[in-house]
Amino acid sequence: MSREDYGLGGGSHDDDNNAGQRSIRKIKYREPEKSQMRNSMDSAPGHVWAWRILKPVVTVAISIAIVGVFLYFAYNKIVNDYFSPVDKNSSEQIEIVIPSGSSLTEISQQLEENGLIRNAKVFKYYVDFSDMSSKIKAGTFVLSPSMTFDDIIDVIKRPNEMSAVVKVQLREGLTVEQVAEKVIADGVDIDKQKFLQLCKTGEDFAGEKSFADVLALTDMTNRSYALEGYLFPDTYEFYTDDSEETVIKKLLARYSEIVTQKYIKRAAELGYSMDEMLILASMIEKEAKTDDFKGVSAVFHNRLKQDWTLGSDATVKYITGSTEITLSDSEIKLESPYNTYKYKGLPPGPICNPGRAAIEAALYPDESMLKEKYMYFCLGDPETGEIVFSKTEEEHNAAVAKYNELWKQYSQQKKNEGTPEDEE
Repeated sequence: MSREDYGLGGGSHDDDNNAGQRSIRKIKYREPEKSQMRNSMDSAPGHVWAWRILKPVVTVAISIAIVGVFLYFAYNKIVNDYFSPVDKNSSEQIEIVIPSGSSLTEISQQLEENGLIRNAKVFKYYVDFSDMSSKIKAGTFVLSPSMTFDDIIDVIKRPNEMSAVVKVQLREGLTVEQVAEKVIADGVDIDKQKFLQLCKTGEDFAGEKSFADVLALTDMTNRSYALEGYLFPDTYEFYTDDSEETVIKKLLARYSEIVTQKYIKRAAELGYSMDEMLILASMIEKEAKTDDFKGVSAVFHNRLKQDWTLGSDATVKYITGSTEITLSDSEIKLESPYNTYKYKGLPPGPICNPGRAAIEAALYPDESMLKEKYMYFCLGDPETGEIVFSKTEEEHNAAVAKYNELWKQYSQQKKNEGTPEDEE
């Protein structure tokens, strides 16, 4: 077969070249097709084209602005809620005392409780961050709710050179009036009448942990002083220019440290409130020396159970101010809710500020004397402060007759010496 028969071409070599050239000329360059978006942009006006370029930039700018506004309001809320003065328009002056050795946490809490800062933790962190914690001094300072953090720090980092520290030892059994006199005598410049007035109502201390419930639940109408019994006897350090409120708060705080939930629970087990047990403790404190506290308590508990009058000389002396060992007939008949010869049950309030031993004796009377039903006691030898306990009235009367002459001699001796008997 020929080449043509197989379709392998049959022309000349020149024909083949011409055909190749013709084929090459037929192949033209074709540009890639434009996308629809590209075509749209090419045909769009200039301002639209510019917007499409700027749109992402504007979007980011708006987002940043929104975040900025959010941060601005968040910042202002944080400042207003935690850092700004409690009341920038306040002119109130509040005195605080920073005891020696106080931690920054304690100081911050004290400032918050007195309404001088909004948040104790935030103030603590602020002081720590400012590296000022080591510069804060102990002392008495006058601050205001209108102060900023920096204002407060500036005041309490400066030592109060005018305030000297004095030590005051308040012994067990002092009355509110005697506490005031002792504090003044030891160098604290308080006004006695203002101190007594504050103790009279107790209203300014309704927020104090040790006294809030008592003031809310107890009838204070017949009490000589609402705070009688709650000014805990101990040794204290005061600044000479401490205020009456500062002194009272420190004594109430110490009471709270001593009278724990354990005591309150025990009082409830006996069927009494802690306030009632404090009244009983004050009577025990004035009636006997420490060794006889639990026995005297047992007698009082037995009398309360039997619905007898308590017959306590100390409650009458609290009203009359007498320092004699025995009461006169007129004193025994005195018309007063504190007269436990005339009225049954506990008197309306404590008759002194008892110490821990007397409080524990009221809560834990002598068990054997409770069971054996001792109902009487009287002073024995006044020189030793011995107490004589009796179960029956006959035994009691015999003891009184035995020691009566010693009481008279002792009373006369103290009068000659000019020494009140209750100072012994």
